[in-house]
Amino acid sequence: MLEYTYSGIRQDNRNTLLRKESSVDGLKTGYLSEAGYHLVATAKRDERRLIAVVLGAKTRAIRAEEALKLLNYGYRHFAFVSLFTKGQVLYDLPVWKGQSNDLHIVPGEEGMIVIPAEAKNKLEHEKIVPAYVVAPIEKNQEIGKYVVKIGTNVIRSIPLVAETEVPKAGFLKLIWHSVIYFLGGVRILTYVLLAIVIVVLAGLTLKFLARTRRQKVRIRY
Repeated sequence: MLEYTYSGIRQDNRNTLLRKESSVDGLKTGYLSEAGYHLVATAKRDERRLIAVVLGAKTRAIRAEEALKLLNYGYRHFAFVSLFTKGQVLYDLPVWKGQSNDLHIVPGEEGMIVIPAEAKNKLEHEKIVPAYVVAPIEKNQEIGKYVVKIGTNVIRSIPLVAETEVPKAGFLKLIWHSVIYFLGGVRILTYVLLAIVIVVLAGLTLKFLARTRRQKVRIRY
């Protein structure tokens, strides 16, 4: 509001930035004899809102000028990056031994970050989640993390949580999943043993070929 009237008295808003800068829409002016003039100025440009706080200015004009400098600096040198919204489904994970066979994974926090403008194209995104989960799962239980980095510097680490609860399955499904899990473990063990056998056989074959080659060399000489 540029002005208001109370008890028949018209009062101008002392935040002069409201008349000088169209993006400024508030917020609070102040003065203390011990500390000078203050201004909390808010602005919104392209859906981005910044707040500049100036304390201890000598005049109203100085507090407005310094607040506008801060706002311009912030919009020029920093970028807002929206990764996702809170509650947005990011991943689906298979569920073992649960009443449901899959689970929606959502961020536990808003995915908004503020970074230096020149670093906007240097962001690295890392998803840390398991291959599957085992019931029971509670709603909002932390399942993993979404990490945003610039090089080795972690900018934000956002928890990834379960969208809903998944109770433990009934007796028959528990037995069935346990059997499948066991067979899967046996299959993996079989692959490991097979790989060891192949390596051993390859080693013995190479050793045999090397020995045969040496025998041929002896026969020539």
